[in-house]
Parts: sequence; C-alpha cells; structure tokens
Amino acid sequence: MQLLLERNGAFSSKCSQEDRDNDVICPAQTSSLVQVQFIAQITQVASPLLGEIADRYGAPTVAYLMAMSVWLGLSLLIVSAYQRIDGLLYVSFVSTAFGTWTGGLLTVQTGMYFLDRTRSRVIFSLNSMFDAGSITYLGLWAIGEWTGASLTTLVSGYLGLAVVLFGGSTYFWTVAIPATKTIPKERETKNEENTEVDYSTSQKASGSIISIANSEGTPVHETESLETSKEDVKVETDDTSENDGTHDLDALPETNESNRLAEKEKKEYILVAERSIRQQISSGAFVSLCLFFGVHMAANQYNLTTMRVFLAYLGDDDVNNKYLTIFSFLMPVSLCALPAVDAIIYHLGFHGGFQTINILALGYSLIKITSENLNVQVFGFILFSFYRSFLFGVTMSFLPTIFAPQATGKVYGLLIMTAGFSAFLNIPLTKFAVEQRDGNFFIPNLIYTVAIAPCFVVAWFIGKIIQRENNAKNSSVIQNKDLHA
Repeated sequence: MQLLLERNGAFSSKCSQEDRDNDVICPAQTSSLVQVQFIAQITQVASPLLGEIADRYGAPTVAYLMAMSVWLGLSLLIVSAYQRIDGLLYVSFVSTAFGTWTGGLLTVQTGMYFLDRTRSRVIFSLNSMFDAGSITYLGLWAIGEWTGASLTTLVSGYLGLAVVLFGGSTYFWTVAIPATKTIPKERETKNEENTEVDYSTSQKASGSIISIANSEGTPVHETESLETSKEDVKVETDDTSENDGTHDLDALPETNESNRLAEKEKKEYILVAERSIRQQISSGAFVSLCLFFGVHMAANQYNLTTMRVFLAYLGDDDVNNKYLTIFSFLMPVSLCALPAVDAIIYHLGFHGGFQTINILALGYSLIKITSENLNVQVFGFILFSFYRSFLFGVTMSFLPTIFAPQATGKVYGLLIMTAGFSAFLNIPLTKFAVEQRDGNFFIPNLIYTVAIAPCFVVAWFIGKIIQRENNAKNSSVIQNKDLHA
C-alpha cells in the first residue's frame, strides 16, 4: 500500500518543492506514510468492544461490521486519492483496520462452528489465508505499473470485488449452524456414559491438550467434558440436584452443598473454562497469553509496517523494489506452513507451538540485525512468513481449548487490544530511525530481538498451565467413569 500511496503523491506536501519536482520521497513524507498505518493500528484498543459484540450478538453481526468497515474504508480511500485529501487517509485506514480486526475475530468465531481437531485446523487455516491476502496490494501496484492506472481506478475495482466477496460471506452467516447444535441427543447421552481418556496425545507431549473419546473412538467436544466434570462435583454434593452444565460454579446457590464445594475448590484445581468470565480474564493463563501475544504482535506490526523503509535503506530502491516484491510474494508461503502448524500442535501440543513461534521470531530478527545483504534477507522473509502463520494459527486455535465458548470473543478482543498499545511505541521508534538515523533500523530491530527472550519463559509458564488443565480433565473423566461404573 505504501508504494501505491507514494506513486499517488500522498503526503508529498511535506517535502520541499525541489523534492516534489524531482519525484523524490523525502524522510518527512516517508514518516507520515508509516505513521498513518501505525495510527490505524491503535484502533485495536477497541477490540474488546468487538469481542463483546461477538459474544452477545454472534458471528453474523461481526461479519456485517467487517463488510461495512472495509467498504467504507475503501470508499474513503478513493475520495482521498481523487481529491488529494491526505488527512482523509487517516479515516480511511482506521475504518479498514477496524474491518481487519473484525475479520480476525471472525476466524475464531468460524472455528467455533466445528468440533475438536477440525476446529483448530479451520482457525489456523483461515488465519493463514487471511494473512496471505496481504499480497493483494502488491498485485494492485503491479497492475498500476503495467497499465498506468491511477490509484482511484485501482481501488474502485478493488471495492467492487470486495462488495461481491463480502456480500457472499455475510450470506454464509445467515445459514450456518454450529456443529454443537447438530449433535444428536443420543450421542450426547452415550458420550456421558462411556467416556474414557485417550492418552495417546498426552504421552507424546506433556504440554498438549488431551483428547477425550468414547469407547468407539468418537471425539467428544470440550464443552461436553466440562459438563461432565461439573456433574461430578454436583453428584458429590447432592445426587438429586439438577445440573445442565451451563452455569458457572460461582453462580451456585449458597447452600450447605455449595459451602462444601467451596472447601473442595480450595484443594482442587478448577478448569479455567469453568470459572466465571471475570475469573477467566484475570487468570494466569490469560495474563500470560496477553504478555506473549502483545510482544509478538508489536514486533509483527512493526516489521510489516517498516519493511518498505528498512529495505530501502539496504538499497532496494536501486533495484526497483525487487526485494519488497519478493517479500510480498512470500507472504502466501504461510499457507505452506499449515501442515507444520498442525503437526506441531498434534505432536508437541500448544506449548510446542508457542515455543516454535519464539524460535521463528528469533531467527528472522537475528537476520535483520546481523546482515545488510538483501539476498540474505530473503531467508528472513521466509522465516517471517512461517512466523506469522504460527503466531495467529497457534494462538487463535488455542483460545477455545482453554476458555469457555461464551468468553472467547472477549478474550480475543482483549488480546488484540494489547497489540494496539504497541503502536504508541512503534511510532516514536520509527520516527527515530527514519528522521534521525536516516532509515537505519538497527536499534529498533535490536530492541525487538531482545524482547523475544522473555517470551520463552512466558511460553514455558503457559505450558505448565496446559499441563495442569490436562491433569484436571484427566481426573474428572476418570471420576465420572467410576461413578457410572
């Protein structure tokens, strides 16, 4: 997008008349083009509102918000490009960014329509395709270079395509039915009576989420296992009481039974998904995930937004943006990482997935600070593409495995909000590199490289939480089996 805006002369008024006459991109113009993107990223702080909307009104409402935000953003971009109103770019980018955050939320909401391992695959597959879509702007720039079409013409065609695609996606949400609502009642009853633990996954990796299967090997949805564990608790307190598995433990009436339950809670671990929503978002699992995701999202957005300027400093402008083109073309490589994401989660668990994110981030960061060779940077591009696939795929598919379905929207929104605050750091870092160090990003790159180190510890802590969740689920299922026996 930055190439398209430069070609259209956006923010060229910040340059001297001599620079404008010679079509030179001055540092002040570059800084403004980068800053408008970072300001749009600050809108992530509104993501908790989107999460609340998703939890309260469902995925269809989120889909409508996504479509309208993108349509509005592209429409404003057309007006800004045609009338040369640079200030309108801020509003356009903010609206488009709002559509991007709702699109990310929608990938998780879509996954909730499926069960078990299929759900994880759907989530990280959609995230990778969402990520691969960033090549679109390179395609528009190439079309503009080839045909000489103006930015107004290019974005108008893109808006028409967006109307068709988003129109179809919103229709999908009017007919889609979650898989949890189509499970026959007989199967639910049978699962409750014949549940047993499949230790194959937990034996492969202590950090993985154990799978629960009935005697025929049919996977049981996590919500069913949660209901089972809640029924176990109620059986010990009052065999004649009713429990449909949908109430939080905190909401139980204050009776003698609930008092005994409170004493038991002090001694036993309560699954995160069985806690109240407030307790879930204040749990160690959520706080750790916020720290981990916040650092990585800040680094991810920083690298994406500054890549054009970083490569220009290394000499990419002298070869007609050849390496920026390679970088953009390699973004869809994240689709090639899907089998790796699936294999890592299955064999090493989500803990292994989180540590893989750290390793990939460290790899591409070290390349950026140790080499100014553009050919070497290409290897970093590949690592970065795989890194993004793992970051969003692993993190987003992890959410439904540990948090309750009615809390996933809020959790996602708060996670994205932490990334929004990173823009307040990225803006001064970028201005420092562009305006004071003439495009040399070594110091900001070094800062983000060092910031990865604590993430290894945080990922280890998340792994310990996953292991404790597994042990609690294991204990609950075995107790339930003994009761039915």
